[in-house]
Amino acid sequence: MTKLPLLSNKWRIYGFIPFIAGLIIFLFSQVPFRFFELKIPVFVIYDPGFFFIGSHYFSIGEENIALNLSGILIILGLFTISFTKEKNEDEFIERLRLEAILWAIVINYAILVIAFLFFYGIGLMWVLIYNTITIFLIFIIRFKYLLFKMIKLN
Repeated sequence: MTKLPLLSNKWRIYGFIPFIAGLIIFLFSQVPFRFFELKIPVFVIYDPGFFFIGSHYFSIGEENIALNLSGILIILGLFTISFTKEKNEDEFIERLRLEAILWAIVINYAILVIAFLFFYGIGLMWVLIYNTITIFLIFIIRFKYLLFKMIKLN
């Protein structure tokens, strides 16, 4: 079996740092009083404006990037956590990892199909945003469950 290109086991702890920081930024940027706003000038490819009035293409605008920053940190953290080696990585664990990623892809896209059937408008947009991280979460949960089950049997 081909060896998967994975990060060293030491990197797993470094994955939790951006993941937790991203969750904190996300939570604080979503509360009603907006405790955390990070407005800076950014390059914008497309800004629809308010009800498409005042649309801008390829411009510089001052935007609150808290949600963008939290998304990047959460994705980087989950990616790092997902693709680090176990302490004793062998062919069996590699097979469990591939089974878990296949399972995560199938479940993730089943959720996505259900969302397209039952969510509309802004609700669908939020489902699509969350869908970027659910594949990592499903993979991590399934892989750790398979490892736990394997250890329990031995």
